[in-house]
Amino acid sequence: MAAAVAILIAVVVLFTTVFPSEYGFDPLGTGALLGLTSLSRAAAAQPEVTTDSAAPQPPAVQPADAAPAALVQTNGEAAGPFGDQ
Repeated sequence: MAAAVAILIAVVVLFTTVFPSEYGFDPLGTGALLGLTSLSRAAAAQPEVTTDSAAPQPPAVQPADAAPAALVQTNGEAAGPFGDQ
């Protein structure tokens, strides 16, 4: 019985909020009422982000004197994140 109620609630949420806001499909009219259909239009209007090899990329920032804890060696053995155990 609980599973049936959960499935029913999931279907109601799917048709009242997810379809209108994500896909612009508003069969019940609740997306327009709640202003959710504008979300799908805004997502469709956004340009896709592409990486252009000609565009300058910011350099990766890594401190020169800091090494990750997993790579620090003591007595020839790699130390774990909690030290030697």
